[in-house]
Amino acid sequence: MIQKKVLLIVNPQAGKMKSKIGMFDIIHMLSSAGYTITAHCTRGPEDATHIVKNLAESHDMIICCGGDGTLNEVVCGLAPLEKRIPIGYIPAGSTNDFARTLNLPKKIKKAVKLISTGTPTYIDLGKLNDKPFTYIASFGAFTKASYETPQPLKNVFGHFAYLLGGIKHIIDIHPYEINLKSEELNIEGKFVFGAVTNTTSLGGVLKLDKNDVSLNDGQFEVLLVRNPENPIDLKDVLNGLLRHKYDARHVILFKTSHLEIEFNSPASWTVDGEFGGRHENVVIDNLHNFIQIINKN
Repeated sequence: MIQKKVLLIVNPQAGKMKSKIGMFDIIHMLSSAGYTITAHCTRGPEDATHIVKNLAESHDMIICCGGDGTLNEVVCGLAPLEKRIPIGYIPAGSTNDFARTLNLPKKIKKAVKLISTGTPTYIDLGKLNDKPFTYIASFGAFTKASYETPQPLKNVFGHFAYLLGGIKHIIDIHPYEINLKSEELNIEGKFVFGAVTNTTSLGGVLKLDKNDVSLNDGQFEVLLVRNPENPIDLKDVLNGLLRHKYDARHVILFKTSHLEIEFNSPASWTVDGEFGGRHENVVIDNLHNFIQIINKN
C-alpha cells in the first residue's frame, strides 16, 4: 500500500496546544493510520503560509492544527499553487468559528480520526483585494477585538475573551460612510459594522441561520448594520441581529459573489480573525469551490 504523505502544520500557541503532548498524539494517530508525516510548528505570523508554499506540492494532504487564523495562513499558501491539495483541519483555537460551521469535532483525537477516515468537500474561498479568506472579512464595531486580544487571554477564556477585549473598543466605534456596489444591491449610507461571510458563527457570539448559509454555492452572505441614531434604533438593531430579522432599515443581509465598497476614510478590516489591513476601497470576490476541506465520513 502506498503511504500518503502528509504535511502537518501546528500552531503551538493555539488555545488547545498548551503542551507538546497533543502534537505527539496527532503524529501517533496519523502514523498508525498509515500516513508519512512531515511536521512543522509555526514560529510566528505568516510562517504557515511560507511552509505551505515551499512544501505543499510534494505532499498529498495538509493538516492544519490551530485556530481559524492558522487555517487562513495555510489557505493563503495554497491559493497561488496549481495543485489543489485537501486540507484536514484540527480546530485547536479559542473560538473556532469556521470549525463550528463545518461541524468538525471539538476534541483533537476525534478530529484526527475524521481526517483519516473522511472525504474532502469543496468549499468557496474569498478574496479581499489580494488577501484570501476562508470564512469572514469584516469591518467596524468590535472587529479589532479579534486580533488585538492577547493570546493568553484567548486561551483561558475562549470566545468570552473577545467580549472582554471588545469592551475597550466601545469608545472607538464610529460609523463609516460607504458606497457598496454589487449586482444584487447598490447601497449608500452610514454603517457601524459590515461582514462578508461564508460561515454561521461570527466571533462565537453572533450567528447566522444555517438555512441562509451554504459553503459552496458561489455566493457570500453580506451582513451590514446601519448606524443607530437613537436608543430605539439600537434596540431594533440588536433585535434584528439576535432574531435574524433583517429589515433593510437597520440590518441588511443579502447574497452576492462580487462586491465593491468605497469608504469615506480608511477602514480596518479583520480577515479570518486576523488584521487584514486598512482600506478605503475593497473588491471582494467569491472563488467558487476553490479549496477542499475534509469534513465527511
